[in-house]
Amino acid sequence: MVRKRLCGLGTILLLALAYALDTEGLFPYFAAAALWHELGHVAAVYACGSRIRAFTFAPFGFCLHFDAMLSYPCDAAIAAGGTAANLMAAFLLSVAAKYLPQLHNLTLASGVNLLIGLFHLLPALPLDGGRTLYAILAQITDEHRAFAVTRALSLLTGTAITALGVYILLKTRYNISILAVGSLILGGTYAQRAGKDFAARAKTRAVCGRRIRAGNQGQSIG
Repeated sequence: MVRKRLCGLGTILLLALAYALDTEGLFPYFAAAALWHELGHVAAVYACGSRIRAFTFAPFGFCLHFDAMLSYPCDAAIAAGGTAANLMAAFLLSVAAKYLPQLHNLTLASGVNLLIGLFHLLPALPLDGGRTLYAILAQITDEHRAFAVTRALSLLTGTAITALGVYILLKTRYNISILAVGSLILGGTYAQRAGKDFAARAKTRAVCGRRIRAGNQGQSIG
């Protein structure tokens, strides 16, 4: 069975920034929302008829390993599962906060879930929004065109956020959070391109190897 991997690079970055810049005690809310986000991915994997096979930590995030799906709609649903979970939690918590105004924590939790959900909606390849967009475009066009469009949007988004991050850093002299987000998107876009090129070269080598072996067998038979 072929395995597929989904890594939470964006979630790890948000947690790192929340921990480093937290002065209001909001990190537990971010941690809870991040866990809920990953559970949304897990639920989507099982809803699509697949199974989680492993849960590992990578240098820049944690990864879910599951049986590969052949359907692009399922790929899109799995990628969007975390964002959907956060947005649903944000809505339900905001409704609860309206009827329970004495519980101020509900409003904070709703805001954090909304922030993480909107962040992952960005159309950038390292994030869930980029993966969802790629799967949708691949379903209606082809993989090459889908990757080209998603990569272009990723570069545009990453460049804009990086420029904004530089401006904020120059203004505040300490706030690097937006710059870190832009750098993640640009770096993730480059990594996606490099990974795709590596996979294409590996596939070409495998095809050439099979042809060489077939030729050698033909020569030995003759």
